[in-house]
Amino acid sequence: MHKMVENGVKHFRLDERRLKRLESLMHGIIKKIKPDKAEVERLTALSNEVMSRLRNLVPKSVEIITAGSIAHGTHLKGSSDIDIFMLFPKEMEERKMEMRALEIAKRVVSKQKHERYVIKYAEHPYVKLFMDDEDVTVDIVPAFKIRDASEMGSAVDRTQLHTEFVLSHLSEKQKDEVRVLKFMLGQHGIYGAEAATQGFSGYLCELLIYYYGSFAKLLEAFARLSPPVAIFPANRSEAIGKEKAELVKSFNSNFIVIDPTDSTRNVAANVSMEALARLSIISRRLIQNPEKKVFYGPRYSAVNERDKILEFRSRLGTDMYIVALKTDDIADDILWQQLKKFKSRLETALAEQRFECILSIQGIGNGYAALAFFINRPKRGTDVVLGPSAFMAGASESFMRAHQSKALAVTMYEDRIAYIEKPKFNDAGELLRSMSQKKDLPTHMRKATAKVLLNKAPEEYAEILYPELVFATSI
Repeated sequence: MHKMVENGVKHFRLDERRLKRLESLMHGIIKKIKPDKAEVERLTALSNEVMSRLRNLVPKSVEIITAGSIAHGTHLKGSSDIDIFMLFPKEMEERKMEMRALEIAKRVVSKQKHERYVIKYAEHPYVKLFMDDEDVTVDIVPAFKIRDASEMGSAVDRTQLHTEFVLSHLSEKQKDEVRVLKFMLGQHGIYGAEAATQGFSGYLCELLIYYYGSFAKLLEAFARLSPPVAIFPANRSEAIGKEKAELVKSFNSNFIVIDPTDSTRNVAANVSMEALARLSIISRRLIQNPEKKVFYGPRYSAVNERDKILEFRSRLGTDMYIVALKTDDIADDILWQQLKKFKSRLETALAEQRFECILSIQGIGNGYAALAFFINRPKRGTDVVLGPSAFMAGASESFMRAHQSKALAVTMYEDRIAYIEKPKFNDAGELLRSMSQKKDLPTHMRKATAKVLLNKAPEEYAEILYPELVFATSI
């Protein structure tokens, strides 16, 4: 591999030989992940059919368009989610628009074709149509017709501008390279902006390929990425100096990709530093070794998850505590965020009580939620509480009054008073059980179901925890 050293930093580059190997790898992957002509025609026909039904129902002032990766031509083989937008005149009152849109969208559902729908909620309520005979879902989303971001009423309105930008700026070759990027990120668990992933959205992937020009150039850039970074895909420029510092402060982010359709938005706002770091590592490895095993990353097998988790625990030599819960039927993003906050509170409490948690993971799915904590010091006999110097008269007297009644013993560490006390919790399980009572649980975790398991992993919880364990312990 050819490396250039600039200011003491190694800059990874693809030499001609490795570039050819990468292009050959990409060519093989594109053949596997790109929808064939028949699949594209089928999805286009279904999309046109639903759009035609809508056009027969809406006033002439309402425009019907497609959006999302299928409309952009960057979707992966097997994708079955179609996005259709009903664009209402901007002067229409928002609540009236929403009610009218739902009324129209529900009327396109055909029971004769075994279709059904549910109403979902984002910034506007929308209809998710299930075409069960076709194994396809269609999101029918209301929005206002706008010319630019200054007319935007909500983030949903911006979507039409994204479609216009992608279709007018990405070449067919670049669209295929977007597919490669999406697929690779998915293989490594960092594709998608959802709370559980905090990775790269489809639109962000499209912008990154456009900005860098190609998948290979993107790898080279991320291999030597040094945050903070702020880029403008619209004119393919990068902020430096004072401008970059101001953007970092304004967006409170170390990775900023300014939406070419809305200069006030960071498209990469949901990308975590971990996801950014993982892509940097993947990029360096692919430049060094453009092989399938690097592109695809660690393999996850949904077999014997329970045994594998227990084997991992045994290999670490720790105790494993699982906080097992059942959940309400609510959006995964909401559940994940609530569970993440709960995990953070438990981690803080464990640290305060001096239990050494070396790894923690969380998982949701199938009506279950679980946290797993791998703990090095699960039991404690006594605590040493170190007080102030005896020469700090007021503080030392206050400290002694607060501790002497519950102390097992008192001693001195040079000039400092120290009490030896029984800990509040003798083991980590006791603490976790205490904090998993009804009043402490997240809103959408069913209160009566919480239990703390020691070195056990029932199958329903192992199924949702093991994929997270693989991701957390693979780089």
